[in-house]
Amino acid sequence: MNIRGIRVIVLITVVTILVMVGIFLFISGYNAISHSETTVTWKNGDTLVNTVFYKPHLEEDQIVFGEYLPYGKVWKTSDKEPAIFSTNKNLVVDGSYLKAGNYTLWSIPMKDSWKIMFNTKEYDLTEDFIEENAYDPDFDALVIQRPVTKNYAPLEELTMYFTSAFDQHILIIAWQETAVHIPFTFAE
Repeated sequence: MNIRGIRVIVLITVVTILVMVGIFLFISGYNAISHSETTVTWKNGDTLVNTVFYKPHLEEDQIVFGEYLPYGKVWKTSDKEPAIFSTNKNLVVDGSYLKAGNYTLWSIPMKDSWKIMFNTKEYDLTEDFIEENAYDPDFDALVIQRPVTKNYAPLEELTMYFTSAFDQHILIIAWQETAVHIPFTFAE
């Protein structure tokens, strides 16, 4: 066999392997998602509140709530690993006290409302982190239920941001046409 024949065999072998890998990934539902970490900070005087979360990138026209994220299931309010909520001062969140500290932010999205959990457990965030098995309600410092509002300017990516009006401050979690407002004030 000559060099040209060997090259043809190697080329056919490589193409066959690539096709087989592609078929396997397609059948297994593999979706190459790039995760982008985002930090949002709210500051007022010496009070600092942060959220850190990962934005999942979905296929175009994919419905998030009720499909990609089924209603009634615990979600880490982020992609890749749970969102982090940090505050250096005690807060009153939706009428309930939240001590200064670092929390993982979990939620259970439902059609008309969300349950939001501020959790104190330090989770093992290795690559084998599995959301369904990780959340531990025994470490919830605060659980609130907030209504869903319509986001009239649909957002293609998961977004979190802060806004303020007078002495009321709000963390907004929004994605596509869904928004949830989490009000907070300073604890006295």
